[in-house]
Amino acid sequence: MKKIKKLNCEKIIYIFTLISFILLVVFFINNYKKTVILEKERIRINREIYLKQVISKKKEQDFIEEEQEKKFIEKNKNVRK
Repeated sequence: MKKIKKLNCEKIIYIFTLISFILLVVFFINNYKKTVILEKERIRINREIYLKQVISKKKEQDFIEEEQEKKFIEKNKNVRK
């Protein structure tokens, strides 16, 4: 009788250990997936920010060039008069 209880106890401990290990593995896999997703999202956001900055600098540069052209044209008009 004691032997049967001991075997049952060992089986229960074995099953509990197995379930705990499986849950731990599932937790780490899920955590890794979330980390990968967050990293991809961070990269996407950084890319968008960079593109917005590039576009903004380009617009700024275009505006400066237009202003310089206007000033140059105005100077030429004033010189001709």
